[in-house]
Amino acid sequence: MARIRSLKGVFPFSFGVTSYLYPADIIPNLRKVRGLADEMELVLFEGKGYSNLPSRRDVRRFTRIAGRTGMRFNVHLPLDIDVASMDDAVRRESLETVARIVELTAPLDPLSYTLHVLKDEKASAEAWRARVHESLSRIPAPHDMFCAETLSWDLREIDDIIRDLGYSVCIDVGHLLMGGYDVADFFRCFADRIGMVHLHGIRDGKDHVALSHLAPEVRAMIARTITEARYRRSLCLEVFSMDDYVGSRESLLQMFTPVAGEASC
Repeated sequence: MARIRSLKGVFPFSFGVTSYLYPADIIPNLRKVRGLADEMELVLFEGKGYSNLPSRRDVRRFTRIAGRTGMRFNVHLPLDIDVASMDDAVRRESLETVARIVELTAPLDPLSYTLHVLKDEKASAEAWRARVHESLSRIPAPHDMFCAETLSWDLREIDDIIRDLGYSVCIDVGHLLMGGYDVADFFRCFADRIGMVHLHGIRDGKDHVALSHLAPEVRAMIARTITEARYRRSLCLEVFSMDDYVGSRESLLQMFTPVAGEASC
């Protein structure tokens, strides 16, 4: 089997891959990809009847396996978390889940936690913003460890709240492209608070696919925006198959000037 070329230490930012490049659990993925990147995004999920939250023993194994290559972690909190829900019980349970995951993953010394703040279009903007502020103020500090992600709605609507509470931001470039937003505007707006960038392609209305599916001029615009922002923190190639990783690799190398020789694993 051909060796998969690594992008660890190649870019001016910390390059990350997801914990699901292979159709297997987190530990088998970690063993296979620990040399491919600078960090791994632990994609966690939990809901009624399903969960992939690791045990404390699993977390200790993550640390041992990743430590052999120096790989770091960031944590993507479950998508079912809804800290702005109109339902008090849902909000309370969501905040409890955040606190539980933070405590569980603390031994990994994660670089960041990515959080989805959902918007209820049926609720009044004033009531929704009040719930967002209340919930985000109750999440354990330091708040700059938590990156509110750009979704299908405009995150700038709560810019004042996340700025006031000291939150960071996750710029998901694919989500912005899907929503027809100006990517550069978001980098300018949140320039001093971007803790994570998610990058992936779009094909036939579906995102989280290889970057090669983006038009060359779109890839050039993304590269120019990130380079001009002098971004140096975490950038995760948020795809979920090895085919999409391989299909993104040459695009990444064309988009960003490598700062070191490449390795392989």
